[in-house]
Amino acid sequence: MSSLIPSEAHCICDDVVVLTDAPFKVASGYLEVTGGGRNFKVNATGTMSTVIDATPNLEPGEDYTLLAVNFPASIEPLLAMDDNSAPAAGNARLRVIHASPDAPDVDVLVDNVVVLTNVPFKAISDYLEVAAGAHNIKVNAAGTSTSVINVTPTLLDGKVYTVIALNQLAFIEPLLLTDN
Repeated sequence: MSSLIPSEAHCICDDVVVLTDAPFKVASGYLEVTGGGRNFKVNATGTMSTVIDATPNLEPGEDYTLLAVNFPASIEPLLAMDDNSAPAAGNARLRVIHASPDAPDVDVLVDNVVVLTNVPFKAISDYLEVAAGAHNIKVNAAGTSTSVINVTPTLLDGKVYTVIALNQLAFIEPLLLTDN
């Protein structure tokens, strides 16, 4: 299980602190937890104030990414099941998570080809398989050519990636995670 939280925080799993002073926009590596109902809490650093308290049921042997999304007053967990199986030789896999709470629905383009349309806040796309190499990835306001994110990462052969559109619309930015 990897995690991404919106400000410095302590992350707690089943009453054991597993991350301390975790900063915004930094994802941890995967943390080992057993399957079943696991209780996750996120507390703002320096406080006992729990901003997230959730108990998802995790499948044994599966990988997950847990994000804290929404505005601070409405923060909530978003759990994504990761598929870290290898893509075909010469390819990489990529998915997109819309985690910008005030951004409109978006379209996602890879190399100027629309691959996802009308993606709403908190949506997690399926993985797309693409040839390894540099790709231009754009996130546009749905139905427009107005890009809110425009990046050109180099995707490596055999790797699996997640692109997260995060932050508020005025400050929206991508975060590229290597899942495997």
